[in-house]
Amino acid sequence: MEKLKVLSIIPDEGGVGYFRSTLPHFRMNELFAETVDCTMTFNPVLYLNNYDIVHVCKKSIASPEMLFNPSRKYKVVLDIDDWWNDDPNLTRIIRAADLITTTTEYFKNIILKYNSNVSVLPNAAARYIQQFIPSTILSNKLRFGLLLGSSHEEDVKLLSGLANMLYNSELKDKVQLVLCGFDLSGSLITKSTLTGEIVTLPLPKDRAPYPKYEKILTDNYKCVSESYGNFLKNTDIPVTYSGEKYEMYFRRWTKPITEYADMYKWIDVLLVPLKDTVFNRCKSPLKLVEAGYRNIPVIASDVTPYKEDIIPYFEKGGIENLAGNGILVDNNKGAKAWFKAIKRLCHDPYLIHRIADNLYKTVREKYYLDDICKKRLDIYLKLTGRC
Repeated sequence: MEKLKVLSIIPDEGGVGYFRSTLPHFRMNELFAETVDCTMTFNPVLYLNNYDIVHVCKKSIASPEMLFNPSRKYKVVLDIDDWWNDDPNLTRIIRAADLITTTTEYFKNIILKYNSNVSVLPNAAARYIQQFIPSTILSNKLRFGLLLGSSHEEDVKLLSGLANMLYNSELKDKVQLVLCGFDLSGSLITKSTLTGEIVTLPLPKDRAPYPKYEKILTDNYKCVSESYGNFLKNTDIPVTYSGEKYEMYFRRWTKPITEYADMYKWIDVLLVPLKDTVFNRCKSPLKLVEAGYRNIPVIASDVTPYKEDIIPYFEKGGIENLAGNGILVDNNKGAKAWFKAIKRLCHDPYLIHRIADNLYKTVREKYYLDDICKKRLDIYLKLTGRC
């Protein structure tokens, strides 16, 4: 039997392109070279009928013709990793795809209302990938960090007041808040005042999300020294402050997606605040996957998609569950709940290692890349009638 020929159209050089397209199809070529031949490209090719399957992500399906071409012989696999807000054009495409792949059972049940053929292929990783090998930069302080993208302003607001609580507590000189992934790049789509045309301009610094995150994590720079505050407000390039180890906050600038998880070396405990919204419920628990492989424990909002995988280490009444693999925080209790969780880990640092080990066991069992690649291959073979 001839090899199954798959074309995966990569949507971007960020997380979606890496986890949903490049990483799984590259690994499939390594694992199943006798069965499948995956080609990955940023640009759709003309001869799609040379392939058995065309895999495309929601954000890169700029040419719906690939679906509605009456002469197509290939199957279209459409990957959807977040809520599309019932956009009518996307809904039409979703209904027409031969197969939808997505990240969670929760999101699958929503998509089933539009297409009856939906499979869950979670985001996955493995420790044979360099950036997911545990490593750390040693520190005499316990570092509670965030590693997040540019669309989380409302989520970070859940931590409003936390910096002030830490700064005015006995933990002031024992902990640091860390913002990883800091970035001032980006673009702004607007209408030209001269021509009336839609143009793309560099994003002004005052519109960038990361300084807004930083203001929350420093209580508007009140929880850092004046000189360091001025440095943070006026530094637009990736340089570090010589005295940051004495401060209660520091930042680390973003890295390419193939090195992104390396920033976990600056974090001892990951904070994952997330508002309970329709959009957020349709997300994947990717931060758990990344942190689990890096052996970093997680304190997360008690919402989907995190509550499905996190076994709370602290149960009601403060009882410890030794099988717990994380700490869940009730968003309704505000910053005090995050402060309480941080304080518990500061008072018993051994818990950090126990929770981290338990989380790794969870992600290794559920989100191991090779297992997910085998599942993906089986789904592709079934879709094309080869098994």
